[in-house]
Amino acid sequence: MRVQSISRPYIRPHNDGPHVFDRARYHEGTIKELRLPRRQAYVHTAHYVGWLAERSKFSRNYASPFLFKLLRMRLVTPIKVYAHFDGCLVDNMMTMEARAFSMSYFDFEQGQYLKDYCALSRSSPDNILRTRFTWQLYGTMLRRIDERFRRWGGSIRTRGRALAA
Repeated sequence: MRVQSISRPYIRPHNDGPHVFDRARYHEGTIKELRLPRRQAYVHTAHYVGWLAERSKFSRNYASPFLFKLLRMRLVTPIKVYAHFDGCLVDNMMTMEARAFSMSYFDFEQGQYLKDYCALSRSSPDNILRTRFTWQLYGTMLRRIDERFRRWGGSIRTRGRALAA
């Protein structure tokens, strides 16, 4: 596996506005077709949004300290956090470090995120929208994303302290 460095600058992939990583509404047609609850359009990306929130990777303009604290206390799910952002994950919502990491890890075509999600949730890429949210899966995903982030070269802040990569 190639180790990436955070010294590589983040370069916005398009000149015509922010890069949209995912939107829940992109999946609504499939959700209706499969007759699943609407919240299922949020689940697979909500794990990543939760990680961003718990690891202080949202930019100041998008940080929601009270909501993020409720998430850390497990009083709201990451689905609620993602819904707070209208089910949209965009590069300008994140810190520069998180943007650069997300461009490599969270890219649905080239990145490792969906592969990790499928492996840990025991679902296939064709069935990820059927995967139900559980706190157990969320905890497992947090640990996997932490591992990927450290390998990538990032540092993680937990409770005011930075953990070395």
